[in-house]
Amino acid sequence: MKTSQEGINLLKDFEGCVLTAYWDYKGYSIGYGHLGAKQGQTITKEQAEELLKQDLPSYEAKVMKYNDIYHWTQNEFDALVSYCYNIGSIKGLVNDGKRTRAEIIADWTNHDMAGGKHLESLKKRRIKELELFTKRSNNMTEKDITICGHGSGTPSYKNMYTYLESRYNSIASNGKHKGIVAVRRLKNMTTAQREIFKQQYATIIGRNIYSQDLREYCYKMYKGKYYSDCSSSGIKTYERCGFDFPWTLNTAGIYESDLFETVPVNIKNGHITNPEILKVGDALLFVGNDPKRPLQIGHVEYVYNIPNTKPEYPKWVKSGSDWYYRIAEGQNAHGWMKIAETKNPNNIHWYYFDNTGKMLTDWFIVDDKWYYAQPSGGLEGALWKSDGSGAQSVWYV
Repeated sequence: MKTSQEGINLLKDFEGCVLTAYWDYKGYSIGYGHLGAKQGQTITKEQAEELLKQDLPSYEAKVMKYNDIYHWTQNEFDALVSYCYNIGSIKGLVNDGKRTRAEIIADWTNHDMAGGKHLESLKKRRIKELELFTKRSNNMTEKDITICGHGSGTPSYKNMYTYLESRYNSIASNGKHKGIVAVRRLKNMTTAQREIFKQQYATIIGRNIYSQDLREYCYKMYKGKYYSDCSSSGIKTYERCGFDFPWTLNTAGIYESDLFETVPVNIKNGHITNPEILKVGDALLFVGNDPKRPLQIGHVEYVYNIPNTKPEYPKWVKSGSDWYYRIAEGQNAHGWMKIAETKNPNNIHWYYFDNTGKMLTDWFIVDDKWYYAQPSGGLEGALWKSDGSGAQSVWYV
């Protein structure tokens, strides 16, 4: 995966082009932040472009190191390369691959220090990078979406457009197109669980042996081997996300089960014309060869990855009269945290959350020190500070 031109342009804007070597905390830099320059060195604009071209692959490799875990979209990749180019690594941001996307997003803007100081310029850069990371295309197409499932061979990833096209052009024994006929969504599936779905399904890609008789052995071995079929590969993955199924559903069972709801897709000539409404984990049901089944359903694939999906978290959550800042499913912020305003992300304020996750307001004590936070209104909870004369104002970061 390579940085797109949009990503390169963003990185150039952040770095700026300096044609004379300058001191950059740990050493001399030149051009678009190229490290290792010599004092007094000068270059041309063309040389700066060439240095950037030479530098990018090493940072791209550091981001790609975690691609097997996250399967980065282009926007996510570009944002991470910019972050990595500035920080030197994304290992801390992703916690060596242990963080969910929601946790990465929640932590992103905290990385705004250089030379031991918080810098406003870096804060603005982090915000812009985060906007790119969470950006979703308004022109979502089937070609952007990856699906996964299990046919007569082992599980595999497939491009949605290509697969829907090939299925529609395949004809059942009664002359009916084997195209998509319905999409079903497991009820109450959270964003965090969709991330788990992706991670868990990835572990069975390429290893399972097709078997309708041994469908229980998708994630556990039977005589040294793993087994599943198209429906059980997804059903057992849902169970890994924390759902309790009374039985292993087949494809028609997914269509009929009250555990699922119908996604209102528009289908034309075997293609979904409104793919932007799909979510990771959705079950795509296709026509098979058995005319006795409802809609003649005989096969299922699951949505595996949708690029640039805007995350559900972090977000503010109110319970009664109390506010919480939820950074992931079931996980609230604790202690001090800097949070940007929703309508004006350039305005960032300090907030404090107690050990239950509740945002504190008015006067409160932390480590034997008194603090005051906005008691009500649009900036409720935002910290105040004194200007030295006794007057106080909301503390902008």
